[in-house]
Amino acid sequence: MEEKRKNKRTDLQVTAELSVISTNGETRIVHAEVTDLSPTGIGFTCDEALEIGEVYKTKLKIWTGETIPAILKVVRANVSVEYNIYGGIFVGMENSDILRIQVYQMFSGETNEEA
Repeated sequence: MEEKRKNKRTDLQVTAELSVISTNGETRIVHAEVTDLSPTGIGFTCDEALEIGEVYKTKLKIWTGETIPAILKVVRANVSVEYNIYGGIFVGMENSDILRIQVYQMFSGETNEEA
């Protein structure tokens, strides 16, 4: 399979809370388990069925225990009876939080050398 990711993803086991506000004003909260992370996106699993193209306000609990807010767009879905795996790109994140992810990757030895 051809790699389409812009940045290398680092394997990581953290949690995220995704919330979307529907057109009728109701907020839907989805809890997810993040499996990998990059400065531009995440891979995650969740029990809910999500649609490609949906955009979520995200609270990403990182390795330090802190929470990073971000806006996430679902771009990939692999849905099965056993589990749902999704890929999302960040369409809104503070530059300082992007830098934190890059520094984490650098110190964990997982930077993309082919920039």
